[in-house]
Amino acid sequence: LTQEDMCQVFSLPSQLKYQSDSGVGIKEIMQLLSRSRCADNDCDDFMRFQVFQWLIGATDGHAKNFSIFIEANGAYRLTPFYDIMSAYPASNGKGINTRKLKLAMSLKSTSSGNKWHLEKVYPRHFIATAETVGFCTIRMQ
Repeated sequence: LTQEDMCQVFSLPSQLKYQSDSGVGIKEIMQLLSRSRCADNDCDDFMRFQVFQWLIGATDGHAKNFSIFIEANGAYRLTPFYDIMSAYPASNGKGINTRKLKLAMSLKSTSSGNKWHLEKVYPRHFIATAETVGFCTIRMQ
């Protein structure tokens, strides 16, 4: 099967893999996945994975770490997740300051703007993001 990461799908150079560098975020990827061959499952898996990344402190969930399989007939579907690493082991002792840990893709703030820092993200931000991207907020809970 042919596979493309999200930078390739959206015709972005590799250096724009982070949303903060003008790369794609959850909204754009969800729009793409809503048209996949397995749209319901793909959207559900992708949104649940955002929560998982937050829980384990995975700060490198950028556009090159999400891909789709492209089938012979042009249909596509989300690949299994890969390159998943928690930053928490490096935050002990004199390592990374946990207050500086940020998600690679932002969540919608419940007031205004976006949420990036792990310590400032709460479940309500996932629900606000789900609402923004048209994903079932009940499912997100």
